[in-house]
Amino acid sequence: MLKASGNYTDRLAFRNPDGHIVLLIANQQAHEYPVTLQVGDWQTTITLSPSTIRTIVIGG
Repeated sequence: MLKASGNYTDRLAFRNPDGHIVLLIANQQAHEYPVTLQVGDWQTTITLSPSTIRTIVIGG
C-alpha cells in the first residue's frame, strides 16, 4: 500500500512483473509541494516542483 502525507491524493503505485514498485505522483499546484511517501518499510520525503509528475522506482 502507498501512503502519502496530508490530504495528498495524486498518486499511483504498481508492481512490475520484475518485482520493482513504481510510484507516479503529481503536483497540479502552481507552487512546490513537499510530500512524504511510504510503501511498506520504505519511506522518503520529496518536494514536487509546480505542475509536474514524478516517477520513482523502488527495489526489485
